[in-house]
Amino acid sequence: MPESQSVKERLIFYLEAKHLTKSAFGSSIGASSSFVDSIRSSIQPERLERIMDTYPDLDIVWLLTGRGTMEKAEAPAQPQPTAPTAPFDVHHNGVVNINTLNDKMDSILQELDEMKEERKRLLTIIENLSRQ
Repeated sequence: MPESQSVKERLIFYLEAKHLTKSAFGSSIGASSSFVDSIRSSIQPERLERIMDTYPDLDIVWLLTGRGTMEKAEAPAQPQPTAPTAPFDVHHNGVVNINTLNDKMDSILQELDEMKEERKRLLTIIENLSRQ
């Protein structure tokens, strides 16, 4: 494909090579289904970042300039999504530690009791102040 092609034309060429529709591509990067058709001269940095993350085999330099090849020689391994981390670690080798959970629950219940007492104290103060 000649360098004189536009970013939009190069992207469409890539999509055709990957058997992707413009609509599916837009959705996959969190853009509208008409994203590809709306490209004028370039692509916003946020969108480029999403494209790089979603399509690691696509050579972004080629996409933007037409220089080089459409696909990278070797696509980097796609990062694996990580599970959200809890505020405390209750696992050991993938097994939930019941004692840790019980200790944490006891701690939370104690904190809740303390908060209830504090609430009572504050309500009493408010009540006394409103009587004055």
